[in-house]
Amino acid sequence: MAKVVSIDARVQDIINDIKNGENFIVVDKKGRYKGIISNERLIRYIFNPDTKIEKIYVKIKPLKTLNFLEIGRKMIASNSRVIPVEINGKIELISIWDVLENLLEIERAYFENTLARDVMNPPVIVNEWDDIKKIIAMMKSKGVSRVIVTNREEKAVGIISISDIIRYFLFKKERATKGELEEKEEKLEARSLLRERLIYAKTDDNLYKIVKILSKDRIFAVPVLENEKPVGIVTAKDILVHYLSYVDRRSLPVIVHGTSIDEIDTGIIEKKFKDLYRKFNRVIGDKPRLIVHVKKGEKGEKKGIKRKYFYIINAKIISDKIKIFASESGYDFSSTVRSLFKILEMELEEKKEENKERYYIERLLKDSLEYI
Repeated sequence: MAKVVSIDARVQDIINDIKNGENFIVVDKKGRYKGIISNERLIRYIFNPDTKIEKIYVKIKPLKTLNFLEIGRKMIASNSRVIPVEINGKIELISIWDVLENLLEIERAYFENTLARDVMNPPVIVNEWDDIKKIIAMMKSKGVSRVIVTNREEKAVGIISISDIIRYFLFKKERATKGELEEKEEKLEARSLLRERLIYAKTDDNLYKIVKILSKDRIFAVPVLENEKPVGIVTAKDILVHYLSYVDRRSLPVIVHGTSIDEIDTGIIEKKFKDLYRKFNRVIGDKPRLIVHVKKGEKGEKKGIKRKYFYIINAKIISDKIKIFASESGYDFSSTVRSLFKILEMELEEKKEENKERYYIERLLKDSLEYI
């Protein structure tokens, strides 16, 4: 259960809860919901204890549903590991581990058939004797919040995150205050921050197993190893993003037909449609379908002229709101597809502007009637 903190409080008022990994619901003086603060965000302000909560909390409107697919989408859109949910007038925080645990049972086949190698990202690797200052600089330059630590044999021995570094210095400061530190450390090496047990996955481990590991140990990421050496890293966010992408592909029917379909890459059409729908989902509406017809012919059939394939592509998007058509032709299939989707995008932009104009007219009429 999440802790509740007043918007007028300061970081120093909840310092012990922060160290214990708590997330917070922020309320005003009357106890009304204002927003949230995740532990991941709070930990970055721990050395500025006078910082007021009102300066750092995040305004996220509570969802009124326990649909974990919708909660997962909200997490990615808000870039937050926790999302507020209001059920029967009570607000609770749902974590990314809660979402993945529930999706495991709903989509067991997906999680069992998708492997670590399908989801992992390239690792950023440091040596166990590297100085923490060097590691922090590397994190900033690479734009990452965690690195994998290896020994002299290049075998993985642990993983370090920004939060781990902050927590280390926090507890070090407390020990120094109590007089428990006998000598000053001139250099802090990566191995000083490692946990006793290395938690990892293998490239052929499925996501079902990895989610269970993340959830059980309440960790956000695991290194992926081959022969004890790091080849990738998988985070809870990576898994959620990959799953949502899978759902999007599955829920956006794309029908491609015509000549020599087996010779062309229809994947580019599916990807373009998915990107288009993300951008114009409000204009397109629910339950969209893309129907594409590809005609492949040859040009330059005269003697002495090299033959080139020529593509004519017709596309139609149908949904509960719209029905639009586009056609394009060209010698290169990928370029022709890109050009085709630019035409579709222009059509949707026009629809979007029409919708805006209609909205303003309706609003103007409504306001006029209320005034009369």
